[in-house]
Amino acid sequence: MSGTKLTTIGNNAFSSSGLESIDLSGASIDTIKDNAFQDCNVLESIDLSEASINIIGNYAFASSGLKSIDLSDTQLASIGEWAFSYSGSLASIDLPETLASIGGSAFRYCGSLTKVISRKKVPPVTGALAFEYLDSDRICYVPKESVQAYTDAWITGTGWSIKTLDELP
Repeated sequence: MSGTKLTTIGNNAFSSSGLESIDLSGASIDTIKDNAFQDCNVLESIDLSEASINIIGNYAFASSGLKSIDLSDTQLASIGEWAFSYSGSLASIDLPETLASIGGSAFRYCGSLTKVISRKKVPPVTGALAFEYLDSDRICYVPKESVQAYTDAWITGTGWSIKTLDELP
């Protein structure tokens, strides 16, 4: 789908399918709708390099086999509720500086999620339990001038450590 202009990827479009990887590099997509890739257990990778995405809907990638997702090049504004929940293999996510909100329970039960990179200087508004039931030793990398803001917004009693983007391995 490289370079393709899509308005949306519809509700349940690929839900429970046998997709193993997706190439959406360069695509222009307004919305990945609710449940679009839910229960795609063998979906391990998605290429979103140079893609333009505005909204990831509720449960869009819930219970997927994704190991990491790089949204840093997208224009993503919103991640819906439960969007990546129960994706037990998801170890890292790279969020764009355009992200305004993360829905409740968006990454809940992502037991392998240990690294979040957030490029936004002001922490995205985060719904209840967005990062609940994750393993310990989680690190969030943020802009240097934003460490205190993320500490205040995301850290209280959650097991997160905050480091600067300069400290990325």
